Parts: sequence; C-alpha cells; structure tokens
Amino acid sequence: NRFTAQHEFDVRSSRRNAELVPAGVPIALIHGTRDDNVDIRHAVEFYARLLAHGKNVRFAAIANGDHGLHGAEAEDENSRYKATLKYAADLFSEQRACPAGSPGEATSISVTGGRYE
Repeated sequence: NRFTAQHEFDVRSSRRNAELVPAGVPIALIHGTRDDNVDIRHAVEFYARLLAHGKNVRFAAIANGDHGLHGAEAEDENSRYKATLKYAADLFSEQRACPAGSPGEATSISVTGGRYE
C-alpha cells in the first residue's frame, strides 16, 4: 500500500482542506445535534474554517436530529430531504460554471498530502 493512514486522512479531511474549496461554491452544512455517527463539533469546526477563508457557507444545527436527521424537533427538518429543502433549496437554482468543463468530466483537486479525484 503506497498510502499511509495519515495520507488518507490528509487527502480526505474536509476540515484540513477548507481553504481549497473553490471560490463562489455555495455550501450548506446541515447537522443533527444528536448525531452519534459524526460529532457535530466536526461540522462546527469545518464551518468556522470555511468562514475564516471567506467561503460562501451557511450552517444549520437540527435540534435532536440524528445522523439522518430523524428525531428532529421540527417537522420540516426530520429528514435529510426536508432539511435540505428548508436550508439549501435556493442553492440548487444558482447557475455556476462547471470548473472541470462539462459536468461529466472527472475532477482532480489538489489537497493537503496529495490529490483527490
């Protein structure tokens, strides 16, 4: 195996690579406060790093939502689909140029420790 566990962490860590998110790409982070799969502190740290790098980001903490947002207090937030519609639907209507050319083209992104394709 040519990659170490640290290399995999470096390449795949969104928190470590927040500055590499292309300018103008809107991001909506939606995270359940009772997620027992991914600690909400990871999303908060990623959000803070994106803000520090001037990225277009918004954050929504879903009260009592688990990893799939089930159990959320608000009816319009109790699934990933509903929460996405509530907090990020407007992002899908924005027109952006595809940085890789056509949508079907593969993208290779330089990240800390290597490249992610």
